[in-house]
Amino acid sequence: MKKILFTLLTLIVLFSCGENKELEQDYTSFSIMQNEIEEQPNTVVGYYNNGLCLKIAELGDLKKGVYSDEVIVNNDTLTHIYVFSDYIYPSFKMDTVLILKKNRKSTFQLQRHTKGIEVDQNDPCQYPH
Repeated sequence: MKKILFTLLTLIVLFSCGENKELEQDYTSFSIMQNEIEEQPNTVVGYYNNGLCLKIAELGDLKKGVYSDEVIVNNDTLTHIYVFSDYIYPSFKMDTVLILKKNRKSTFQLQRHTKGIEVDQNDPCQYPH
């Protein structure tokens, strides 16, 4: 009986470790989807560094229920990203911080309760440039 239990536990550990290896990749990337409106216009993703908001990618218009193209992140130290759009105000930043998983493809679904904070597109401290 002990031998069977040991074998089962070993198999569980092996399969769970193997599963994680399959998710790993040589780069960090992400994809974003929204399910609330038919189209979220001019969606941009950025991050903050030394007081400036820097652009990672322009996702264009996010269609309802469709993930954006995969975006590869070239900065290995980057963990927190922000989503900007022209949906509510001339431009707004979503109040949710998205956290990347290193060497994985992070997939994010923007939630209904996400609020927007108005930003000035011309200010490099507020909007990605």
